[in-house]
Amino acid sequence: TEGITVISDVKAFGEIVTALEVQLDAPVKQADADAAKVTVTVTEEEEEKEYPREVEGAALSADGKTVTLSLVEGGFATDPWNTVKYNGYSVEIGGKTIDTILGAECPDVDKFESKTYKTPEYLWAKDGETKNTMSARAFTPDKGTYTKPEAGYPLVVWLHGGGEIGDDNRIQISANDVPAWTEKETQDIFGGAYILAPQNNAFASWTDAENPTTCEDAAAATKSVIDQFIAEKGDIDPNRIYIGGCSYGGRGTWTMLRFYPDFFAAAYPTCASIYDETTFIPFTEEEIRALGDMPIYISQSSGDQSKYVMSMITVHNKLRQAGNQNVHLAIFEHSEFPGQDGFVEANGVGVLDHWVWTYLHANYDAK
Repeated sequence: TEGITVISDVKAFGEIVTALEVQLDAPVKQADADAAKVTVTVTEEEEEKEYPREVEGAALSADGKTVTLSLVEGGFATDPWNTVKYNGYSVEIGGKTIDTILGAECPDVDKFESKTYKTPEYLWAKDGETKNTMSARAFTPDKGTYTKPEAGYPLVVWLHGGGEIGDDNRIQISANDVPAWTEKETQDIFGGAYILAPQNNAFASWTDAENPTTCEDAAAATKSVIDQFIAEKGDIDPNRIYIGGCSYGGRGTWTMLRFYPDFFAAAYPTCASIYDETTFIPFTEEEIRALGDMPIYISQSSGDQSKYVMSMITVHNKLRQAGNQNVHLAIFEHSEFPGQDGFVEANGVGVLDHWVWTYLHANYDAK
């Protein structure tokens, strides 16, 4: 069957199409493949438009019926929350146009198993709708490469940002480079590690200062997912469970530490306001002391909203004053990363200074 398989990779700024695998009924020559033209159709501001995508290289199968077109990076959405909708691709090759989409593949996402768990009830939407399930993506370390330690493998929990709220069970690892945690460089640090990324369906449940029970319910549901995953695998070290996340997920990290301070071995909250009383209940002195000497690595950008910057400085100082010598605060001047050209922050700044998690996924050690 003639058609196109869309192949994508996860980058610092999200999942992008990097190649098209074109299946043909009749063979073509290398010259035809080299001359292929690619067009992407999008809906932009409610109007359908077509844009060319530049081809970087063309690989032809031995029988000439499969052409893999590598695309030059560029032509992405103008913001990370997908206000530009990609409708499809077409390829002009060998005198014909191919526009039937046969499927999609993303090797980065495919490393993660898709799972859904029953959970305690938690708030789904502000209108009061609740749910008692939560989806998650999970990565299992290569046990042929990494021998299981006597106590078991570590588990790294990632809590996604607010732009990834929902239940599609994909975007929480594809909106930014969570798959980087699966790469050899990072896995070597841990000696092999499980990665678990729940998708918290609830809207603002981490941060509802007007109704504190929603925070506790969201935490209980997420903790239930973690507990079930640990029991399911049977070879996770209970003393090496780490949790972190970005923005909305950074707030989620603080919420999990509030209710389960003894469960996690370390935490890495990123760009999250927790002392803005309109959206988050500030930690009590008792809750600060309950974190003891837990290693906590806080990342923030000074170019971010001032309430986030001051909030992270405040919680760092409170932890230090309570005697925690293992808390660290990294403040970057800007968040800059390959591919950010064309992204524009709502306040008009040309860099996405809230996106400091790009350094986290790149294993940047600010100390």
